[in-house]
Amino acid sequence: MLKCIILYMLCVFLAFPIVSLKASAKIPVSKAKITFELHRQYRTFDVTFVEKGDSLTLHWSIKQDLKDLHGSYTMTQKSRQHATQLCYVQPNDLQHLTLPGSQAFCMASADIVNALCEESSDTKQVIFNKTYFTLLDRDEKFRGFPLFHLKDYEEGAEMWILDDPKFPLIVKMLNNPVEINWTIE
Repeated sequence: MLKCIILYMLCVFLAFPIVSLKASAKIPVSKAKITFELHRQYRTFDVTFVEKGDSLTLHWSIKQDLKDLHGSYTMTQKSRQHATQLCYVQPNDLQHLTLPGSQAFCMASADIVNALCEESSDTKQVIFNKTYFTLLDRDEKFRGFPLFHLKDYEEGAEMWILDDPKFPLIVKMLNNPVEINWTIE
């Protein structure tokens, strides 16, 4: 009987690392630092991405004036699949937002990534945030994953998006017309 219990516990013990490894394989980035820049002022947030069902939650935290501030943004399945604009709601302490299906926070949508992957045209353009972005290249990588480099030729904004329809993280935003730029490390 003791052998059976030990064998059972060993099987359970060995199964847990495999299960957690499979769960973490869904998201290429689970922890990061995001540095936002607005009018030459910089704020760096620690972020954790947590997938629960079809939703993705970005938990953020920052130490400011000797206080630990934190909150979250949750993107539903609809948001992850079809978002057409970015959410620019400022992070506020203890604020946990569930975004409408049309918005995402620091992410593009699967529709955007899928459109960029289509081979139907030489000049690939997508509409995001009511703006036409043109694919410039796919030469850069982030943590070993390929990035789409996009540019808006009217206002000069540039984005680097992770080439993953399940996790299209906007790794970098420069020359944003609303003057909120960021870099994820």
